[in-house]
Amino acid sequence: MSRLVAPRGEAVEARLSALLAAYFDRLSLLMFGRAARRLVAAFELERVVNEAGLNVHPLTYAARLLFVTFIAGLALAALALLVSALPAPLPVKVVCIALALTGPLLTFAAGLVYPSSRRGAREKGVDSELPYFAAYMTTMAYAGTSPEQIFTKVAQLRVFKAIREEALRILRDVRVFGQDPLTAIERNAYFHPSRMYRDLLLGYTTTVRTGGDVLHYLEIKTIDIFRHFGESLKAVAERIGLVIEAYIAVAVIGTLSFYIFFVVSGILPGGGFGAAGYAGMVLYTFLMMPALTLVMLLVVDSAQPKTPVYHKEPYAWLAISVPVGLVTLVAGFVATGSYAVLLGRMESVLQIVTSVAVFTLSLSLISLIPASAYARLSRRLRRLHHALATFLRDLAEVRKTGLSPEKTIIMLSERDYGALTPILRRAAGALALGLPIERAVREAVRGIKDWFLLVNLRILVDAIDVGGGTPQVLDTMARYAAELASLMDELRRRLRTYAFIPYFGSLLITVSSVMTIVALVQAVTAAGLNQTAAAAVTLLSPQQVAQLVTIAIIGSVFNAWLMGLMVGKVQTMMTAAGFIHSTVLAVVTALIGLGTLLAAAPALFT
Repeated sequence: MSRLVAPRGEAVEARLSALLAAYFDRLSLLMFGRAARRLVAAFELERVVNEAGLNVHPLTYAARLLFVTFIAGLALAALALLVSALPAPLPVKVVCIALALTGPLLTFAAGLVYPSSRRGAREKGVDSELPYFAAYMTTMAYAGTSPEQIFTKVAQLRVFKAIREEALRILRDVRVFGQDPLTAIERNAYFHPSRMYRDLLLGYTTTVRTGGDVLHYLEIKTIDIFRHFGESLKAVAERIGLVIEAYIAVAVIGTLSFYIFFVVSGILPGGGFGAAGYAGMVLYTFLMMPALTLVMLLVVDSAQPKTPVYHKEPYAWLAISVPVGLVTLVAGFVATGSYAVLLGRMESVLQIVTSVAVFTLSLSLISLIPASAYARLSRRLRRLHHALATFLRDLAEVRKTGLSPEKTIIMLSERDYGALTPILRRAAGALALGLPIERAVREAVRGIKDWFLLVNLRILVDAIDVGGGTPQVLDTMARYAAELASLMDELRRRLRTYAFIPYFGSLLITVSSVMTIVALVQAVTAAGLNQTAAAAVTLLSPQQVAQLVTIAIIGSVFNAWLMGLMVGKVQTMMTAAGFIHSTVLAVVTALIGLGTLLAAAPALFT
């Protein structure tokens, strides 16, 4: 009985939500319809909303935005009046009044920016998948598939994400609004923000309508898309290189500047390295610098091409490794008593060494388990792309002998294709048992999350099912797969040169921060030493200097650990690959920091 009631309840809830949304839109249009028309014309919302793919009329969206801004203004004004009437401190009242004044403006600005951000995400998602989609279209066209059949197949493919959404929009226009397939394709392309996607589909529909050579057009256009894709990958590598270099420069200069400020503020007369100075150094080391690193990591991630399929297993292990690392950190500090140096109660230099070692060990435990999971995946998928391109080329050549595609796959499974060999043998075993090609391949790639492999095998399966896997189709597939594999390898080679910059930057930050503290303390101690200066120097006791140095080294280790994630992201375009570099960087940074400290210990604590 519950199985019947639950869907009915969900349907009632959906109808109620739609009804409330309709009343909200109606009220918005009644109150702000005239202003919404001016807003649409002033900010060209009709074009932006359509290109963003939002399923709403531009006038309705503008009216919603104005209504939401109005409601936000009323709510924030009421809050400001309430706070001003209460006996609250003056800073609280000032903040509430400022929020009441700026809140509606921020709401309005966010509403205007949202369609543009959605348009950018739509364009980038389609551009990332476009070379594979163009290869799929060409392969299907060789098999004699009609335009509607191509987009029907694409709408069912999970290996595509952004392109699949476009295919669903086209099928909606065909099956719900009654448009013919070519008109629906043209409408989707006309309002799309991606120029390459728009040119591909508009030229495709024009060629079909005029009776031109569709195969020749798709071949030429796919080659052009591949060329453009290669140029964009080169631009991506250059852009990431600039980001990494700017990040290291800002991190090094910022660290030196802040550390000099913190130390000098404690040395100068009346400065004192009190709670405020200690809190400021902790805030910079463990909040500002990690935040900068994470922002740069997001910038690098946004610049790289995205795939709808990726491995989640290394990140899932963090649910185990993070608690283990935190427990190790707390237990190590308590068992060794090394936490005392962070509280300004140093008894020996060994406490600094122990605290750094415990902190480094905890970070290493956090990253080692995900690193080992990624290492297993990388061994399984090493050189997989080129092995797949080689297999497709051999498949096309053997197919010319007249063997069926299934028998050709069975025969080629006896060859060595490296990481691809186990997958081929599982597929060949299923084919030998009489399973259809789609089910055999699906069983063979179960658990594999490599998008390049999945999308090419998907094209292969459809080429065999729809077009019989002719040698010409298979040869086209092999050529495209080899080209795509070469383009991605070229991007990785370009990015690999920038992967060593974070290594250099983290080590430079560690050495420079410790040496800065040492040099400043030595310089002031060995200065003219009049009575005022001598009194000022005594404000930084050995315990306070130990606090400075410990925070500097531990902070350097932590930020080096985060930089390791960036190294993995730059080198392999996968953040999970950075766990290995994080462990190495954390250990090396700790050793160099402690080595620098021990070398300078006589000057610091005597």
